[in-house]
Amino acid sequence: MKKFSKEQQTEIDKTLAEIAEAETKLTEAVETFNEWLESNSSDIEAARTVYNEKLAELQAVYTNIAEAAREYYEEKSDKWQEGEAGEAYNEWLDQLESIDLEEIDIELPDPIEMPDFLDLSEELAPTEP
Repeated sequence: MKKFSKEQQTEIDKTLAEIAEAETKLTEAVETFNEWLESNSSDIEAARTVYNEKLAELQAVYTNIAEAAREYYEEKSDKWQEGEAGEAYNEWLDQLESIDLEEIDIELPDPIEMPDFLDLSEELAPTEP
């Protein structure tokens, strides 16, 4: 064979056109994703901030309750504290004081980097020697 046949060249041209179309679709999909990510990142971050603020508020409520409960417990007599009611109350108090509501952290993905598409005109062999 001295060069590509017409059929072979037609198949190559058809496939190159399909690759160009696929490259365009991939580029558009990546751009769409990156645009979505950019436009929604601030909304996600704002929602996370509000959530964490509300967690902190709830933590503060429980801290205040635990402090008041601790004062109540300490005002009681040693006999009451060592009794069944005092021990049950102390267990409940321990639960109140051990509540630790951790903030959430969301790691957003980085934008997708556009791949370096091959320059097929340089990568493919010529049609003849």
